[in-house]
Amino acid sequence: MSDEQQQAEAAGLAYSNVPLSNSNLSNGQVSEALEALEGLPKPVLIHCGAGARAGAIALIAKATQENLSPEDLTEQAEQLGLEPDQPHLKQFIETHHPPKELLPERH
Repeated sequence: MSDEQQQAEAAGLAYSNVPLSNSNLSNGQVSEALEALEGLPKPVLIHCGAGARAGAIALIAKATQENLSPEDLTEQAEQLGLEPDQPHLKQFIETHHPPKELLPERH
């Protein structure tokens, strides 16, 4: 058990640790983080070393819950001071909102 987990639990808080890679992000990691968020009592504190990964996951959770368009997600990222091209957000947008030319043709 980490010191952080011990301190959180001693304060009566639920704790979950989902490591997210800066450079080698997988959809599985994002899914795991979103599942952990869903199962935690609210409000939730999400943090990481520099804040970019935590901010991206919080925004991805919001985008998923509110079905935000890529444009809305990008606009909110910019308003929050997050780089829309950072790997977590970019991959989420590409995975969940692929460009029209990559979508299967409908007849």
